[in-house]
Amino acid sequence: MSFLKLMILSYFVFSLIVYFIYKIRGIDKWDGFFYKIIIIDTILLCILIISDKYNLFG
Repeated sequence: MSFLKLMILSYFVFSLIVYFIYKIRGIDKWDGFFYKIIIIDTILLCILIISDKYNLFG
């Protein structure tokens, strides 16, 4: 697994953990921010998985 994919995956997991901690504590003012981060991370992960599968970046 490449370093870039590992970094994005760990960032994705970290943002999910922080989001659920905020949800459990009842803090809702960051909702839009975390949704944007999760959507961007999901898109980046899909691009990395597809590029890894088809070897697009060498």
